[in-house]
Amino acid sequence: MLPSGAAFLGLTLGDVTNSDADPGTEFYTLEYRAVVANVALNRAGAAADNTAGVIYNDVLGQQQSVAANRVGATVVEPAITLTANAVPGIVPPTGGTTRVTLVIRNATGTTISPAHDLRLRGQLPSIFTQLGARTITASGAAGVVDVTVGPFLRINVGRLAPGDQVTIAFDATVGPNPPIGASTLDFTADWTSLVGAQGAGADGASAPGAPGTATGERTGDGGVNSYATAAAATILVAPLVVPTLSSAMLVLLALLLGFLGLRQSRRAG
Repeated sequence: MLPSGAAFLGLTLGDVTNSDADPGTEFYTLEYRAVVANVALNRAGAAADNTAGVIYNDVLGQQQSVAANRVGATVVEPAITLTANAVPGIVPPTGGTTRVTLVIRNATGTTISPAHDLRLRGQLPSIFTQLGARTITASGAAGVVDVTVGPFLRINVGRLAPGDQVTIAFDATVGPNPPIGASTLDFTADWTSLVGAQGAGADGASAPGAPGTATGERTGDGGVNSYATAAAATILVAPLVVPTLSSAMLVLLALLLGFLGLRQSRRAG
């Protein structure tokens, strides 16, 4: 594992002899696997160019060097957003049901990569008596699993590629006689940069370090491991309002009643 910034990988080949001496081009191929360090400098769009060269002594013992072309590379990352909405947003003190909708999405672009092992979590506040059945709509996402238990919302997504999204909708029931005021439904999501518990690249080889370390995959555990987000929806329990009449309305009502009473008395006479 090479550190971030300027780093050098050297390989000594010793004496190399071209024994067949034919006019064909002879070559030596060196392949290596590089892992982007999980450090603060390595963010989406950062350049990670690679250069190479060969240093050797010719038949006269003079040192020579040949530089290869620069190979460009750009750091890519997931860009996840989470939104939460509840309709209706107001319930009476007798209780009621609201429809909660969550949308988690990965952005698109040249510096966006898939998110892996995504976890969506939430817990209904105590004023709610039921978390209803979930309706889950996945657009391109893979490995979507609902592991919700009681009031604890638990949705796992194996892979969320750029442009993919998952929508989760469910009814949440407020029991009778809840306290008047606002109640917040909080939801969180976290994910990783590579697939699997250890974090493996596209070639199937795991990262050398543990998840969250400088030599491992990026996670949502905090610090440089910033792959986490949150969203909230607010429900307002509103008191029942008894209609009241203003002073002007009372005067108009009195005049109207008096007028009706006057007409009635004239008919009787």
